[in-house]
Amino acid sequence: MKTINTEKALQAYHMLNTAKYSTLTNEDKIKIFRITRALKPIAEAYEDACKDAVDRMKFDNFNEELSKAREYEQEQKAGAETKSLTNEEYRAIIEKLINYNNLVTGAKKELGSKEETIDVPLMSEDSFATLMSANDWTIEQAILVSDVVCE
Repeated sequence: MKTINTEKALQAYHMLNTAKYSTLTNEDKIKIFRITRALKPIAEAYEDACKDAVDRMKFDNFNEELSKAREYEQEQKAGAETKSLTNEEYRAIIEKLINYNNLVTGAKKELGSKEETIDVPLMSEDSFATLMSANDWTIEQAILVSDVVCE
């Protein structure tokens, strides 16, 4: 049984999902398969919750105001003499967008820090070394995966 935070589970899932494991023993291949399968619903639930937070936290007329801000920025870039917004209106929209981004970032951070428990067979360090040799991971990535898959 292993307890990890959701963000680490998501990162490990994506790394294991693309990992090369042909050099592992059949027993270790099954362990990686079971670990990855246990991480998948955690990763999917996190991604769905993040998408929900992005949509739920949008303010009224979000898309319309975002379009106005982009149009204003294009006008600025083109050097247009007359613009669709005043500087004050543009700054007000940008302030709303910054607040929205801060809310979304906070929600994602909170979702990612949630503790998750997976009950799977774990790998020995020797088996993990074989897995690590087969993949082009940085030390940071290897540490992340080992925290999830090793005893």
